[in-house]
Amino acid sequence: MDDSNNLFPRRPHLTLWYAPYARQQPRFDEHGVYTVDLASLRGTKVAVVTMNLSALKLQAGDHYQLSFEGKAEEATGLVVKLPESDTGDDGGPSNGNFVSLGGNYRRLQFAFKYDPETNGGAISFVFPESTIGDGKSISFRSFSI
Repeated sequence: MDDSNNLFPRRPHLTLWYAPYARQQPRFDEHGVYTVDLASLRGTKVAVVTMNLSALKLQAGDHYQLSFEGKAEEATGLVVKLPESDTGDDGGPSNGNFVSLGGNYRRLQFAFKYDPETNGGAISFVFPESTIGDGKSISFRSFSI
């Protein structure tokens, strides 16, 4: 995707949440890399990075594509939840897209039909307890939508 078509003005607004509350908030570094230090989250059952899309003024029912690069210090995985009211294989709501990450950056792309009512109109990166316990850090960069 041509960077001039990117709906994010510079970088997306990302917020890390984990139980019982978020004591730390990662930031993009000078190279545009957003790193979540999973070792500092050990002992929590789940952590979620939320990408707020409200400032983009996306149109309900229109099709969009999220693209970014991700890598992990150690092979691990996470779940990407999109603001799309699609259904899973069983006819119920989709639980998201599982993504495996390794030691090198990998381009990830997700197409979705935007529904502002689903997932709070946001994109979420969900780190389950197994990912938090196994990984040291996960890094994301080059976001575009």
